[in-house]
Amino acid sequence: MSRGRNAANAALILCAVLSLTRGAMRVVQSHNDSAVADREQTAVAHGTIEENSLGVSSRSQRGAACSYSFIANGSIYNGRGVCTPDAIEQAMRSAYSSGQPAFQSIVYFDPQDPKTNSLMEFRDKVDRDQRGVMLYLCLGGFVSVGVILGFVLELNERKRDAQVEQVLSGGIQPSRQEFMNSLDQTLAQTSARDRQQGPPPA
Repeated sequence: MSRGRNAANAALILCAVLSLTRGAMRVVQSHNDSAVADREQTAVAHGTIEENSLGVSSRSQRGAACSYSFIANGSIYNGRGVCTPDAIEQAMRSAYSSGQPAFQSIVYFDPQDPKTNSLMEFRDKVDRDQRGVMLYLCLGGFVSVGVILGFVLELNERKRDAQVEQVLSGGIQPSRQEFMNSLDQTLAQTSARDRQQGPPPA
């Protein structure tokens, strides 16, 4: 196996492992979010878009990170996550008017542990997690099949090369049936040649 093929197989294996690992992590996250979704509570959060996520338009802010704080059970909790479209619009207007990309939004949290919180409803997070599970598991599965097929082809190629090597070195002897067939062909060719030449002169 060449170094290039070794490197390609290693990269495929790594990709498969990472994809399946991410898929497994999403399964666990989906299970946790589903449990919180049944008991989630809400509060008002005040926050800002992080400076390194700030763009010039609301479209460029998709996936922007928000930091926020809220009060639950008489205590202040902090959170960080992907901004909602409404939070982005508020932050853009606030940045334009006051220079500070601030927003106010509903935050969803686990009453048993308010440190588990999100600007997105946990039911929506479950849907997102499940889509991620399918994506990563399918990707990992396809790559795994490719790796297995690559190894099977490599084994067949090695086996074929070994057989050719043995034939060239005389290491493989013909079977009895092959020998008898070859002998029959030789005798038939000799007989046909004798008939063509005719009987020997007297």
